[in-house]
Amino acid sequence: MTMIEDKLPEQTDLPEPTPARIERIREASWGAVLFVMGAAALTSLLSLFMPGSLPAAFTWGVVILIGILALARMRPSDLGFGLSAMLPALVYTLVVWGLAQASVVIAGLAGKIQPAFTGESLGPLVEQLFFLALADEIIYRGFFFPQLWRKFRRTMKSGRGALAAALFVSQALFALLSIPQHLGTSHLVPVLLANMLLGVLYCYLYWRSENLFF
Repeated sequence: MTMIEDKLPEQTDLPEPTPARIERIREASWGAVLFVMGAAALTSLLSLFMPGSLPAAFTWGVVILIGILALARMRPSDLGFGLSAMLPALVYTLVVWGLAQASVVIAGLAGKIQPAFTGESLGPLVEQLFFLALADEIIYRGFFFPQLWRKFRRTMKSGRGALAAALFVSQALFALLSIPQHLGTSHLVPVLLANMLLGVLYCYLYWRSENLFF
């Protein structure tokens, strides 16, 4: 069974001209998409039991390398990767993080709070920036969103409906699969709503800018 499906038929009722980068993305089969969904769900459950960085390693090894790159046969460009896009995003992230740390140091010098910057804070930053957050961007915005959009565009009469459905379903998956990390807490529902709303916003920005990282 092939993992790449035929080119989509043209539709005339899209909400706006389809971004060129997203239009060129390869379409994976439903089998590959469902495999990635299942692997992402399994990773979310295993995060309750796997210590340290093992969940991130499982995500990159099984979900991204096997599911997205091997089975779905996605190219880096299909996932929004591009050196011209990633370098400004990395610089922007580091600048924002640096400004946040500087504000904390200034507040600490003023006697308001204790400075939070230590050498130990670099480890979590690197893990979050290059492993966890990057994996979420690749899986839920770089893969699920455009793949579901292409699937829904093929079957739905309304182009606007296909875009809205892809936005909602892809980010509902992102929100729901974060449940194990917040089980038993009082902020479960607010976190789910925030993840859902921010995910929809980021997906739409990706749609408009054609840039996953900046």
